[in-house]
Amino acid sequence: MRHIQGIVVVNEPDLLQRAVDSVEPLWENAFILDNSPGGWIGRDRRWPVPVVRPSVPLSVAQSLNFLQRLAREAGADVFFFQHNDAEAQPGSAMRFLQTVQEHFDAASRWATVFTHYDILSAYHVAAVNDIGDWDTAFPQPNYHIDNDWFHRARLKGYELTETGIAVTHHNGASSTLRGSDLRRRVNDVTFPMNEEYYRRKWGGPPGGEVYASAWNCNFDLERE
Repeated sequence: MRHIQGIVVVNEPDLLQRAVDSVEPLWENAFILDNSPGGWIGRDRRWPVPVVRPSVPLSVAQSLNFLQRLAREAGADVFFFQHNDAEAQPGSAMRFLQTVQEHFDAASRWATVFTHYDILSAYHVAAVNDIGDWDTAFPQPNYHIDNDWFHRARLKGYELTETGIAVTHHNGASSTLRGSDLRRRVNDVTFPMNEEYYRRKWGGPPGGEVYASAWNCNFDLERE
């Protein structure tokens, strides 16, 4: 199984250090995706994995789309996605890698393998090619993009597996928002917008979707 891993970061460098250190078994194919304002990664410390800086900071949806494209270009079968506030517990990174390898070897119809939901997760590139990109139209911060993509995966009959492998989500989640007053203020405005966008797209909230296709349409939205 060929794989790459992106550890996505906007702020909170100390949490990033813990996140990177916790996944040492994955370092060979891992990198940090630096979406921080001004690109602070690497200024005051060295990292054991490469740092990739896009020309402009990417949203969460854009970051996932970027990772899937890098995976294709590298000929990878799987890509791993890690939040910078996700710290794998001792032994968890190797156990997760082995679990994903088992899914890949089984050749089952799977799209995603979770640890503690998607804070450290793996995506089957072949499934991603079929399901499509993450929706960048959600207002930033891109809450609900995970619900949207996983709902589309289920509609196509793909498996989403929760392993329960021990990974700590620091600060009770949303560390990027907790680390920036500006981002919290923006989120207060955009979260209801994301909720409304999701309802319009699927006819109901996450878990209460009505439509069998996005916008209740039969045509290919990507080709319009």
